[in-house]
Amino acid sequence: MKEALGEQALRNELVMQAREKGIAIRRNPSGMNIWLAARFGDSTDPKHVVALTLFEASELSQVFGDRGPYLSFLIRKETGDPVFTASEGGEAGWGPNQVWSELSKNKTPEGIGELKSPGAKAYLASFVDAGIGDLVVVSMVDRQAALQAVDVLLKKSFLFFLACLSATAIIAVLAARGLTSTLSKLSDATRKVAEGDFGVRVDERGGGEIGALAKSFNAMAAEVSRLLGETAEKARMENELATAKTVQETLFPAATAQLGNISIAGHYTPASECGGDWWYYCTNGDKVYIWIGDATGHGAPAALLTSAARAVASVINYGPELPVGEALGILNRAICETSKGKMMMTFFLACIDKTTGEMTYANASHEAPYVLRNGITDPGRGDFENLNEVNNPRLGEQIDRVFKETSIQLHAGDRVVFYTDGVVDVKNPEEKVWGERKFLKTLSTEMTAN
Repeated sequence: MKEALGEQALRNELVMQAREKGIAIRRNPSGMNIWLAARFGDSTDPKHVVALTLFEASELSQVFGDRGPYLSFLIRKETGDPVFTASEGGEAGWGPNQVWSELSKNKTPEGIGELKSPGAKAYLASFVDAGIGDLVVVSMVDRQAALQAVDVLLKKSFLFFLACLSATAIIAVLAARGLTSTLSKLSDATRKVAEGDFGVRVDERGGGEIGALAKSFNAMAAEVSRLLGETAEKARMENELATAKTVQETLFPAATAQLGNISIAGHYTPASECGGDWWYYCTNGDKVYIWIGDATGHGAPAALLTSAARAVASVINYGPELPVGEALGILNRAICETSKGKMMMTFFLACIDKTTGEMTYANASHEAPYVLRNGITDPGRGDFENLNEVNNPRLGEQIDRVFKETSIQLHAGDRVVFYTDGVVDVKNPEEKVWGERKFLKTLSTEMTAN
């Protein structure tokens, strides 16, 4: 009878709580069942309904009833009375009411803290609002038991760290050996390069920066070897060109000469070590021959053609007297046989009779000389006579070419200017060509001053 009255009072209390808060839950004192009361409708509505049911909650009993490392309570927030809790065990005088009394000092719906029981035993406790009525879930564990698991974890972590550290050290030693071995080989190779052995190479199979360094070293050694070869070849060629220049300088006559009543002055500056421009003078009896030509290109091949021209001039100098047209024919044959048709040469050959002053000349596509007559003190452009009455093809184009010639009369004091295209084609630092107009202007200025 008393149990029935107790259950009736519990049901009435649940109905009242459900009317106020919408839902209420309570453990049945006579078993592990749960009383659940829920309100349907607004509390201000006189027609609202409260449903009350009793259901089996074995899962809740297992969660909140079993004891283990963790103790869990389902308690009422307002009174601290347990709805579900461990059935036995625990420290005397230290139950859900006392635990909640300490935790409820936090005015938040959830929290965590460290508690000490009356027996000075430390616990770690946490709570969270269950979301049903005024129920709160509280969990607590012995602090020492909780930290013991942490200690075990720390020890295992430390042992794992030592194992990783040992493995890392072993790997580092092996890697360092490989690294220092490769670096040692690179050092030896560098020393050999410093000693002049540019054929040394190192193994490129290593990866990473060391492998890249080995590849760079091999590329550097190959490039240095190539550059040294090019430098040696360049030095050899420069030496040969210097020798050719020395030889070519012997092909030119003295810069000034007085051949009877004829005064000669000349100047030559090559564009490179060896050039294709050449001039010469020689005598044969009463005749003075003036030779000037320009081989195509520069360097040793062009200088070779000038040597052929010098040989022909020697023949004219010591042989029988020849007309200038025939002399150019002989020179053309020599150029053709020397260059095999691969190089040409422009040429102007003049022969001056010292007794009569007559100058016979033949031109093979060379720059025509200018004549400035005696008595002209302030010459202009029109005062310079251009000797362009005859013009023949270049030397070296056809071996049996016949060259036309013509003549003019020179008088005492007349001046003849022979030149090559290198004079008028010279450029200033701004890459502007000097040109024939400025050349004639300079001639006018110099001849007026002298």
